Amino acid sequence: MHTQRTFAFVLGALCLLLVPFFAMQFGVEGWDWNVTDFVIMAVLLSGAGFALAAATNSNFSLKRRVMAISIVGLLFILYVHLAVGIVDSWPLAGS
Repeated sequence: MHTQRTFAFVLGALCLLLVPFFAMQFGVEGWDWNVTDFVIMAVLLSGAGFALAAATNSNFSLKRRVMAISIVGLLFILYVHLAVGIVDSWPLAGS
């Protein structure tokens, strides 16, 4: 039961990668990703999927569930920084 939910969260998160893939195929302006971008987002989204699955698991203690939600927040902040560059001093900051 729990492995099916974890698989659903991770698969759902990775399906979000289809949005930039198809946007690039149809020539939408602003979608210029390379393989590295897809790999980084796959790692971030699958990590968020695992953390969300852990956060919704009722067998985990409250402490672990709060840590899982914190990981999702951290991954979101990292994504925003990679996309637009919150702090310009980091070399991987966006434009």
